[in-house]
Amino acid sequence: ARRLLAAALGGRAPGYTGEWGAAFAALVFAVHPLRVESVAWITERRDVLSGVWYLLAVWAWLRAVAGGTRIHSAFYALSLCAFTADLLSKASGVMLPAALLLLDAYPLRRQALGWRRLIGEKLPHLALAGLGAGVAFWAVRQSTAVTSYGEYGLGARIAMTAYSLVFYPWKWLWPAGLSPMYELPARIGPLAP
Repeated sequence: ARRLLAAALGGRAPGYTGEWGAAFAALVFAVHPLRVESVAWITERRDVLSGVWYLLAVWAWLRAVAGGTRIHSAFYALSLCAFTADLLSKASGVMLPAALLLLDAYPLRRQALGWRRLIGEKLPHLALAGLGAGVAFWAVRQSTAVTSYGEYGLGARIAMTAYSLVFYPWKWLWPAGLSPMYELPARIGPLAP
């Protein structure tokens, strides 16, 4: 958090601003009720493990690109290793390459290097993400039944995706009614509230 705030502020604020901002971010992360899920429910322990590896991968990436145009190869390798461990912990880490591209745009402001180079730097991360997504999909198909499109239909799938885009940020802002499992209703109407 301190590195990201320093990059975002660009040295335009007093040094303690980044320190206090990073401390506040860590405090919110530590005490937020959604993080309690990962500690209280045994099925969510993978979130803690995945989170550690994900944050380490981001931290290593920030260190790897700290030199400007030259990438520090040891930190780059550490980012890839941590990302691999993240994917082995939980498949949701596949979004890391997109997050790194967003960090390149802001707050790192690396667009001057060109998008072709920025994407090229992420190719190993993208390859790992693709492999991780493929393995996760295969594992789900082997161990549990995946709800077919025929059972719910395309409209219901779009509604579920849209609902998720609102539900999880809302739970972060207003963490009430948390549950270890949010059951899928028997019927889903795409226009139902």
